[in-house]
This record gives sequence, structure tokens and C-alpha cells, in this order.
Amino acid sequence: IIIHDIDIARWALRAQKEVNLLGFTASLSWVKRFKLAHNIVSRKITKFITKKNLASDKDLEARSKSFIENVKSSIIQYGIENVYNSDQSGFQLEFHSGRSLSPIGIKKVERIVQSISATTHSYTIQPIVSADGRLLSPLFIVLKEPTGTFGPIVKETMFKDNNIFVMASKSGKLTSHHFEIWIK
Repeated sequence: IIIHDIDIARWALRAQKEVNLLGFTASLSWVKRFKLAHNIVSRKITKFITKKNLASDKDLEARSKSFIENVKSSIIQYGIENVYNSDQSGFQLEFHSGRSLSPIGIKKVERIVQSISATTHSYTIQPIVSADGRLLSPLFIVLKEPTGTFGPIVKETMFKDNNIFVMASKSGKLTSHHFEIWIK
């Protein structure tokens, strides 16, 4: 759950009623001292997970062992050169933090980056590798474009080769629709 100072104050007042501590108030200064005493600070949330994610982690080891056994039997059945793996890898052109330290009272926090568009543009690649270590062609690349498609100038000037397959999306992420086009 997401917790804020008001939640700590609310819980403290609930506990105060249970133990009947007269004169206690969960003031802002009390919350501040409580956080200091217990090493609690405000942090930016870096990852959101669901309860389903937590539950699925519990059986991850069993699923991993089952996967390995399936791969072993596929290698025996089809041969090591005919078993493939493919996975997506996403990249930001320029990684930047969403927060920065600044003097108290400053409302507008600006930081220098190499390129504004590089902070919002990303791309995804999806290679296919055989179990015997061969990288298959073409490499699938999905670039982030604001409209989800390449404009005429980009289409005209973009590097093309038979060992890459390039498409665009609004997010820079590969969708099942992209994958269907690539497979065909």
C-alpha cells in the first residue's frame, strides 16, 4: 500500500484510542519525529506491482524447473539447431531520473540532458536465438514515434537492410500486432 504522513497520524490516533493515552495528538511535529526515529523518508515509487505478481513469484521455481524439462525434451525431439528462444529488450535513448535534489523553495527544477527527444524516445528489440547459439535474422526493432508510424521523410531516409525489420509504435514497445506482421 502507498503510505503518507497522514496515514501514520491516523494509525497513531487509532492506537491512542485503543490504549486510552490522554493528551496525545498526532501532530505534524510528532509524525516528523516518528519518521526520524524509525528512519522513514519519502521516496519516489520506482516500481508498481500487483498482488498477482507477489503470488506468482512463489511458484516461480517450480515453473522454472518445468520449463527447463520442456526445453530439454524439445531439444531431444527436434534437435538443438531447431529450438529457438526470443525475448524483448527495451531501451531508452537517454535515461533520466524523475527526481533531483534542489534548494528548498525552488518550484521549477530544470536539468540539462543531451537531447530532449532522447528522454522521451525509446526502442525495443526482439532477437531470436537458437539453442545452439545462432542469432537468426532479421532482428526485430520497434522505434517510438509520436504518431505510431514513420513519416514520409523518415521512411525515405531510414537505414534499411535485410537483417533488420523495423516498425514504429507510440510507446516504442512491441505489441502482438507488430509480432504478427514480423512473423509473416
